Amino acid sequence: MASENGEITIVCDHCERDIPSPNMDLHRVHCARNLEKCNICGDMVPRKHTEEHLLNTHAPAVEWILNTRAAQGDGNGRRRRDVNGVSNKRLFFTVVVTGIAVLMGSLFFQRKR
Repeated sequence: MASENGEITIVCDHCERDIPSPNMDLHRVHCARNLEKCNICGDMVPRKHTEEHLLNTHAPAVEWILNTRAAQGDGNGRRRRDVNGVSNKRLFFTVVVTGIAVLMGSLFFQRKR
């Protein structure tokens, strides 16, 4: 598609807005990270304002949604940690440190022939 100023645009799969094609990669990352589609009306709402949107816009139908979310997350829009309590960042860090330690050990403790 072309916008009014002749710039080529692409429709975002997440928010369904026309975005200039040079900005599309950055927009996709931002859009997927910060926006959430309302389960009731289909509007795109910032994640940090989702509960406020539900309460202000859809108050009667929202109680079961909040109860479901409370069971899945910690109440701040974040997912619960895994059962064993290890986050992905911490696991990645541990793997990297272990790899570096093995590499250094293999360099410093080589057998001399």
